[in-house]
Amino acid sequence: MVPEAWQKVIADKRRPGKLVRRHFEICVFTCLADELVRGDVTAVGSEAYANWQSQPLSWQDCQPHLATYCAEIGLPTTASEFAAQLKTRIKNVAATVDAGYPDNAGLLIDEQGRPSLKARKSAGHSPEALKLAGAQVAAVGESDQLGHDDVAEVAGQIIDDVVPARRQRARRARDLGASWRSI
Repeated sequence: MVPEAWQKVIADKRRPGKLVRRHFEICVFTCLADELVRGDVTAVGSEAYANWQSQPLSWQDCQPHLATYCAEIGLPTTASEFAAQLKTRIKNVAATVDAGYPDNAGLLIDEQGRPSLKARKSAGHSPEALKLAGAQVAAVGESDQLGHDDVAEVAGQIIDDVVPARRQRARRARDLGASWRSI
């Protein structure tokens, strides 16, 4: 019943035969959402609601509301004005980045004008980060029975999960910069 990819995630390594409740709940709801999308599962009474995707508004119906909507969200109403606003915003960001370049030791620009970021060495986990992670673990409480006696170990794991996400965001930003230059 449990997809193979989830079996390692939900199994409690410290208590064989037991599950990590939070991971199991995420597994159940992820599988349920997938089956709802595929139509393998339905919710009782859901037929009473219309499918919004089968009722798109025509451009003629949207046109009278466009100016008001654009004003509310701060966008121009024409394509040329939108492009001009976007170019202005990009130029402003580029000027800000350029102005900060001399002070940014982690940013390198090679001979071809390609920017890259230096890999940074971690200075370890700050006491504030360990305190925050410890508070998160304590907030979970004993009802989850995480199987970890040492809060510092769990705190380190929480922090170690955050660091790769930051690196991934930095890679995406670098890739976005590369794709932007090719435009």
